[in-house]
Amino acid sequence: MTELTSITAREANQRFSEVLAKVESEGRGFLVTKHGRPVARLLPVEAREGALTSEQEAALETVLATHWRLGGEKLDRDSLYER
Repeated sequence: MTELTSITAREANQRFSEVLAKVESEGRGFLVTKHGRPVARLLPVEAREGALTSEQEAALETVLATHWRLGGEKLDRDSLYER
């Protein structure tokens, strides 16, 4: 994780939507301070284990789009999730 950006509790309160958007889109973390003392951290949620990377997701979409037959049955997203 990169270094946390320090932000006061008042600023975090006033700009919460903006700060939350940066956490979500940029993966930035914030250290919230009150009277100069750290009181909280706002961090992005870790990617869940087993989640596909964007490259893996693109590769899966390519395979699904080609309709390759594996083992005699059509490969589709719904059947993959059922398994």
